[in-house]
Amino acid sequence: MSVSAKARLAGSMLRIVGHTFRERIVRPPVTGAEDIPGTRGDIAEEWLTAVLCKDHPDARVVGVEFRGGSEGTTSRQAMTVSYNEAGREAGLPEALFAKYTARLLSRMLVGPAGAISGEARYYRLIRPGLSMEAPIGYFAAYDERSWRSMFLLEDVMTTRDARPGNPQVYVDRPMAESMVTQLAALHGAFWNSPRLESEFTWLKSSEEFQVNLNELAGFQGVMDNGVKVSQEIMPGSVLRRCSELWPAFMRSLDLNSRPPVTLLHTDVHIGNWYVTGQKTMGLYDWQCLTKGQWAGDVTYALTSALTVDDRRAWERDLLALYLDELKRAGGEPPSFAEAWTTYRRQVFHALAFWLFTIGAGRLQPDMQPKEFSAINVTRMAQAVEDLESFDSVQAAFR
Repeated sequence: MSVSAKARLAGSMLRIVGHTFRERIVRPPVTGAEDIPGTRGDIAEEWLTAVLCKDHPDARVVGVEFRGGSEGTTSRQAMTVSYNEAGREAGLPEALFAKYTARLLSRMLVGPAGAISGEARYYRLIRPGLSMEAPIGYFAAYDERSWRSMFLLEDVMTTRDARPGNPQVYVDRPMAESMVTQLAALHGAFWNSPRLESEFTWLKSSEEFQVNLNELAGFQGVMDNGVKVSQEIMPGSVLRRCSELWPAFMRSLDLNSRPPVTLLHTDVHIGNWYVTGQKTMGLYDWQCLTKGQWAGDVTYALTSALTVDDRRAWERDLLALYLDELKRAGGEPPSFAEAWTTYRRQVFHALAFWLFTIGAGRLQPDMQPKEFSAINVTRMAQAVEDLESFDSVQAAFR
């Protein structure tokens, strides 16, 4: 990282620390729809009424019951909201899920990286017109000084009888087919769309997003540490070429940022998926939105969700299904041969993200359980070997 980049980062972190401590002391009021709760205690009936009942003057929130919660890169809290008769008659949402940055470390990690602002824009600008399985957003706001943020979302675990994914939950063939179908719907809706340049001017390419993250999070050093702690779970052929991982990763992002581009979720590991009671796969955690080529999402999703044996057996069929669904959704799919080459070159994004996750230090929030990280690294590193991804990326630059 350059001296100027380090200075900018230090200045940004100091501002976040200063504003965060100031709000701890001053305790800004949280009563109106323009206010942003900073903690679970700020999520009260008056504020919920202002946010959820704004289009129904006679409706009121009369109670809120918190149900469970967890901590990761952000704080998460499920809740049940109750209304007066006017609110019930209006059919206002009762099962909600709050996602917010209560902790200083969370704000320092996801704020400057653009994760908070990107997800807020997704729920405000993109989700209302998107035809795919994803939670509805009811409120999304953030403060750019302290990166205090709050998202009120549909609790799909209740409303859609959904269950969350993780690497220990088996993904069968119909679930995998649903995943690529959902990604095709997303990508087809924004395939070479002029909105990506004219309307979503804030949206970075996958390569630009990573360059920014490299500076903010010391990404390469943490990833290298992830390689060290993962030596027993990575194939020898990949470990012998570990010095090539970083350049291959950044080169793959160079390729991914070239046309044709579409909207990418970017962080489609199985933990960001859920399966509804109707057996449809859905996506949440839209913090890492970028624009780039489709395979950045498809390769990541399949190498995270599927066991090694299932990926080997199904990936060609799943890729063919994705291309068919992409055409149906308005995209212009490449030939299968071209798509297969592109798919093989995009494993490094997935592997780098999870080497970074498993290599995180003590001062960083626990982003994922270590056992989940180990499963992802194992699957993705094996895919690098199986798909001969090192040589495929090198061939693109000859």
